[in-house]
Amino acid sequence: MPATTSVAQSPHYPLTQQLFGGAARAAEPSKRYQPHRLLDRVRDATRVGHLSHRTEQAYIGWIRRFILFHGKKHPAQMGSDAVREFLAHFAVRDGVSASTQNQALCALVFLYKRVLGQELGLAVAADGARGQRVLVNDFTGHCSRTAGR
Repeated sequence: MPATTSVAQSPHYPLTQQLFGGAARAAEPSKRYQPHRLLDRVRDATRVGHLSHRTEQAYIGWIRRFILFHGKKHPAQMGSDAVREFLAHFAVRDGVSASTQNQALCALVFLYKRVLGQELGLAVAADGARGQRVLVNDFTGHCSRTAGR
């Protein structure tokens, strides 16, 4: 019978520590997983918020269109005026429906509130499609509609 070896004597001990804890948990903060790309950060935020996969895909699509619309400029360098211009462009040029415009607005509010940690302000969100008032919940970053003006 072969002699039993402890985990510490195993040639795979460093890997075991990384996978299951131990000394590897006290790693430096720079070695922890930190997504650098914006859309990866959006994906992580939707998963942490337990949003559905389809919502994640829709938000990623709208955020990608927003970035491309403004010539690949980073959203952190833009603000409420850029969001207002983007939404107006799609409403006028493409004639998108009210629900489509509201979905785009909610995706951008999610981006700025949850991912970038910036405030857009209610001035952006006050004019939804079809004259509905769209309000942004300050605590969750989710959009909701009121009956009218």
